Order: sequence, then C-alpha cells, then structure tokens
Amino acid sequence: MIAALALALAPTLLGPGEPPPVAHPGPPVYVEVFVEPARVAVQFTGEQATLARWLGLEDPEAVYESPLSSADRGELETAIRAFLSAHEPIHVDGDAVTPRLRIEDLDVPPDEVTGYGVPALRFVVRCDVAELPRQVGLTWEVWEGLAWFDAVKLPVVFRSFGEATLAFLTPEEPGYTWRPEVVLPPEPVPVPGIAPIRTAGPEPLRLPLVSVGLALALLGGLRPLRRAGVGRPALGALALSVLVTGFILRSTAVVSVSAPWRGPVAVPDPESAERIFTELLRNVYRAFDAPDESRVYETLRVCVTDELLDQLYGEIYESLILRGEGGAMCQIEAVEFGAGDVDVEATYEPWDVVPEEREDAPFFRARQSWTVRGRVSHWGHEHSRENAYEAEYVVRNDGDGWRLASCEILDHSRVDGDG
Repeated sequence: MIAALALALAPTLLGPGEPPPVAHPGPPVYVEVFVEPARVAVQFTGEQATLARWLGLEDPEAVYESPLSSADRGELETAIRAFLSAHEPIHVDGDAVTPRLRIEDLDVPPDEVTGYGVPALRFVVRCDVAELPRQVGLTWEVWEGLAWFDAVKLPVVFRSFGEATLAFLTPEEPGYTWRPEVVLPPEPVPVPGIAPIRTAGPEPLRLPLVSVGLALALLGGLRPLRRAGVGRPALGALALSVLVTGFILRSTAVVSVSAPWRGPVAVPDPESAERIFTELLRNVYRAFDAPDESRVYETLRVCVTDELLDQLYGEIYESLILRGEGGAMCQIEAVEFGAGDVDVEATYEPWDVVPEEREDAPFFRARQSWTVRGRVSHWGHEHSRENAYEAEYVVRNDGDGWRLASCEILDHSRVDGDG
C-alpha cells in the first residue's frame, strides 16, 4: 500500500542523487504476500539460480534475460505450476488454493532487487477471494540455497491496508499464518483527513434586514410626519418604539455581505506563513496514507497546485518504489522540522509556474530543513532509515486556500539508520 511507502517522498522532492551504499544485501529469495478484500497475491523474488533449482528446470545454470521469450515464459510457467501443485504452500482460510492460482507479472527484474547484483527472477501467483480473508498461511518445505548470514530462512512480508508484518520461515518453524487485526476493513477505506489551509479573510458585514428596514422607514417617515403636525413627544415615542423593535429583531433575516472597502486575502505575517508552510509539507506526507493511487492524487490536490501536481506526484510515486534497493517500501514514523525561514515580501517571475490569471495571487517563499524517520522494508527484512532535507518553496493562495506552487531542492542526505 502506498501509505507504507511515504518515507521515500524525500528523494522525490529532492531530485536525483546517488543511492546510499548497500549495507547488507538481502536473502537469496524473499516473499511478499498482499492481502486485499478481493485478492491474495504472493510475489516471489530471488536469484535465478536458486529459483531454477527449486522449480526443477532442466538447466538450472541457464540465465534468463529480459524480456522473456515466449519459450522461456512457457517453460517457467509450467515449472511454477508443477512446483505449487507438489508443495501447496499457500492456504487461505485454512484451504489450499493451488487450483485457483494464476501466474502474473513473470519477469526478469533489475539485478539489484536482491542486493547481490546477480540475475534475478520475479513472479506473482494470485488467487481471487470474495472478501478479506480471516487468515492467510504460508508453509515452506524447500530450503536449498536459503542460507543468509548465519541461518537458513525464508523472509515473508504480509502487507494489508498499509500495514506490514514480517515473518521468517525456517526448517524448525516452516509455517506462518497471518490474521487481520479486524475481521472486516472499514468501508470505504477512509482517506487522510487533510483540509485546505486558508487564511482568515476579511470579516463580512452582517446586515439585519428587518432592523435596517425599520430604521430606514423611521428616517424616511419623520419629515412627512412633522409636516402632518405630529408633535415631538409623539415622534420621540415612535422613534424609541422603532429602535427597541429593531434591537429585538436584530437577529432576524440577517445577511452577510462583503465590505467593499476591504481588500482580498493578504500575505500572512512571518509566523503564520511558517505555520502554513509546515502544515502543507506535513499534508504531502499524509496524502500517501490514502488507500489507492487515485485517492493519493486527489488528496495531494488539497495542498499542491495544479501546475505542480503532475510533476510532484509522478516523481514521488516513482521514488516510493526505491528500485535501487530491491523495491524497498517505507513506513513513516516521524517528520521533524528544523531551521526555517520565510520571506513574505518576496518577488518572483510567476509566468513559468503560474497561469496568467493567477499571477497576482498572494504568495510567499519558504526555506525549510526537515528530517524523516521511518522503517524500510526491502529484500525481505526491515531496518530504520533517517533522511535530512532542505528545500525552498513558493506557497501561493489560489483563492481556495494555500498550496505549494513550486519547489527547489537545496540539499538532501542520509543521516542515520541501521542499514
């Protein structure tokens, strides 16, 4: 789920850079199990040599290249089906589902998906289900080639609704059963609670129509009444009666109107501007808690302008996969802000990032440093990760709220972590 990936947001926002050195490569083979209300998908990723021996291929030393030829694909699919039928490793709600499995996404991924730089193979076996399973089990019987560091083990990561559960299958404990924290997921899965960030505009005038009408009627009637000979005591009593009635009815038929002498939304003071910006940046991270890509995209619209949205989303989504680290997946634990500075009197040439009709919209610049801490799950194991960033943004009010309008990355670096 995209939510669990948001730590990789920083490389997205921060532009290209060399990936950090590999501190420890992954296991020869690892498994990821995706559990959803309509499907269970089990993805195998590993070295070709190990998988070829498991599958009993005629030439286990043969190297498959991308793209797979029709003959190679057919040979591999036949071997995978035979292996699954012989071992029946996958169980859903206690039942073996081998006859219902379909082979998908069979390919030769980049060598670095295992961290060893050797030819790899990846395939997904999928089973459609009617509802979210109550349990998904994986039982393993083949241990050849699974020596990793000081043990023989097969890492398995179960992923469901943005949560990840890591298990290790071993010859001593060859099975693991995943169960959801709740029997049924919320329907529909809620999107992150991100609201537009607005600056309080000028307060409208509240006009009590009945009271105003009575006052105008009194003013308009005084002169005719005087001409008609009505004395001052009677006029005073009438005026007092109208005023009291108007006061009593002051909450009746009230309308709000804009004050013509008050201007539009203005650039906020520096303290408010800094608060607006940091909340917008937090919202960018929160957007990736949405349950699917389309809702991530729509949630980002709340805090990112249309002009920046496509570029930002595309870069973020690609970086979330962390292809250089075996398809790493990241789960944010904390976003902490460091030194920041805002310029509420900035000027810039808006025509390269702003539509002509919005060139006069209020804006300010913000320069900010921050760190992101999280857990990275890749190559079948997890470790901590902390990255530091510094960037300069333009924040603009487009009439419906404040949004990030442009970004210039100044610095990013790996700070800490155990791998």
